[in-house]
Amino acid sequence: MAHDEFPILHVLLRLLDNSRNDIYLLIDRKTDFSETFALKYSAVHVIKDRIDIRWGDYSQIEAEMLLFETAYGKGPYEYYHLLSGTDLPIKPVPAILKFFDDHAGKEFVGFVKTDEWKDKVLGWHLFTRFYRSKGRLARRLSGIRPGCEKVLNSLFPRKSDGIEFRKGANWVSITNDFCGYLLTKRKFIRKYFRHTLCADEIFLQTILWDSPFRAAIYSSDDEYSGNMREIDWDRGQPYIWGQNPEDTDILLNSAKLFARKFSTRHMGIVQEIVRYHEDRNPDITFIS
Repeated sequence: MAHDEFPILHVLLRLLDNSRNDIYLLIDRKTDFSETFALKYSAVHVIKDRIDIRWGDYSQIEAEMLLFETAYGKGPYEYYHLLSGTDLPIKPVPAILKFFDDHAGKEFVGFVKTDEWKDKVLGWHLFTRFYRSKGRLARRLSGIRPGCEKVLNSLFPRKSDGIEFRKGANWVSITNDFCGYLLTKRKFIRKYFRHTLCADEIFLQTILWDSPFRAAIYSSDDEYSGNMREIDWDRGQPYIWGQNPEDTDILLNSAKLFARKFSTRHMGIVQEIVRYHEDRNPDITFIS
């Protein structure tokens, strides 16, 4: 999924270019975008039915499910890796492929340990598509939203129905079997997550945890070891790599496979990662 920082997206696609990888790209409908991508090895499928994706809104889930559904329909694939347009692989693709070959059948999904977030799913949240919008309508809705939510929560309190809700980063790597299982849960997803906040970080974790695939979770002890992503929430929301000299060593010495997030404001570290890939992957098609 991408909506800006397209020079980073171009680097990401080049670094992923491999005969074992197909790439499915969903660009936010609000973005003026007409580019095409042609890689040497990977097929790139740009999804035409674009979605107006809003922070914290159910549209995030719709976008992710559309990506999974589209790729699954053209599969099967061994793994489905959900990435943002500002992610980069921090290991060469051959090493990434070997890692997943060596851990075939495991589900790489992160889980948080706290439950402070549960009001996001067990309480009513209205007009979420306007949470970070500007303009008269957004201001009016933000004014009436608390009262409406209070009434709904009082009259129609939402129940867990015995479901063990779980949360973690929405960036995951899942198997073909679990992807197929996830796609059978559309009615469940709509029922429990349609009027929630930031449920893109809850729906997949909940379905996985409450499923037979729970036994295949790679790690539930640490969120970012679980999904093999290097993401720093201590220094940012999340932190943009490249702001400090030690960032390159942190990433290139990490045991993780992917990292986010990157920006054109800090291209030095992007260039360092490209050089790292070029030194270790003779088939790379990236052109500086």
